[in-house]
Amino acid sequence: ADTARAFVHGIEKLPQLSKRIFNLGGGEKNRLLYDEFLSRSFKMYGLGALNFPENSFADQNFHCGFYKDAHLLNDILDFQKDDLESYFELEKSKISPFQKFFTSILKVPIKKYLQTKSEPLQAFQSKDEEKMKHYFK
Repeated sequence: ADTARAFVHGIEKLPQLSKRIFNLGGGEKNRLLYDEFLSRSFKMYGLGALNFPENSFADQNFHCGFYKDAHLLNDILDFQKDDLESYFELEKSKISPFQKFFTSILKVPIKKYLQTKSEPLQAFQSKDEEKMKHYFK
């Protein structure tokens, strides 16, 4: 909703936005660490605890950062209205009890599959020194 609001408000503020580049982000009230986001999501969907092996997540050079300058665009467009609680409530409302039940039954193979997608974990398990330096401090 914040993104849609930014675009709509942007139409009215085109002169202030013209020939400039901004980072569109939710601001401080929408920041949390990736493992916290996953932990809350896993519980919500029926996957239980986020009990992945150590080194499943990178310490650096990954895409889940935040924009320290997102307030600059918000100062012009006043679009940051939602927060993480409203996001999680909306997502929770989309999950049927049926879906959560079957996800909970299949949580072990789902988690194993998700772990195969972790590039930092693959680098650590294969002892790839170059990639480990890329992902870990």
